[in-house]
Amino acid sequence: MPAHHPPPDALAAYTTGGADEAEALLAATHLALCPRCRSLVEGMEAVGGALLDREPAVPVGEGALAAVLRRLDSPESGEPARPPPPPAGRDDLPMPLRALTGPLDTVPFRQVAPGIQRFDLPLSRPGRPVAVVSLRPGIVVPPHRHSAVERGLVLRGGFTDETGHYGRGDVSWRDTGEPEPHRQRIDRGERCIVLMVDDGPKVPITWGGKIMNALFGL
Repeated sequence: MPAHHPPPDALAAYTTGGADEAEALLAATHLALCPRCRSLVEGMEAVGGALLDREPAVPVGEGALAAVLRRLDSPESGEPARPPPPPAGRDDLPMPLRALTGPLDTVPFRQVAPGIQRFDLPLSRPGRPVAVVSLRPGIVVPPHRHSAVERGLVLRGGFTDETGHYGRGDVSWRDTGEPEPHRQRIDRGERCIVLMVDDGPKVPITWGGKIMNALFGL
């Protein structure tokens, strides 16, 4: 059972469709691993459904149903059907993410720094990285602050920072204005795999971190 979760307003945004694609991916992947948050989201959906039931009915224009059915019957142009990913083991990536990456053992990571590998997802864009990151056991991520919200969902292994230990299914959610720099020590034993969704770049506060950032774009 995960011990660290997305904030309630993030889950509410996911439930109501207010989250963007990257935030929705992180929320859906966490929900696949967290019974507590699945129950919370189900409760939000029930409340939303009850509120909709109280709304007066709105007449639908003639031909609207036929138009919807025509769109469902016509394949999307230029978007070939994506084959389903092969079955995964118990500790593999949850389906919301695995539909984009395939099984964890086949993810085409690239080396971006000593001990750090990364696979950028199609949702990633300049200034808004969305990636699966693989970190070597025992390394310490240089201390840094945040220029915007930093989100990390642990998928395998774990790490420890100032707020506690994070394992499979846990979400680290850090924002600007926090008094302490963020330091992460990766657990020993196996690589730590994290889904990262950041709203802006990390800000290193040591010379070593600044050099790594300049050399490797971390």
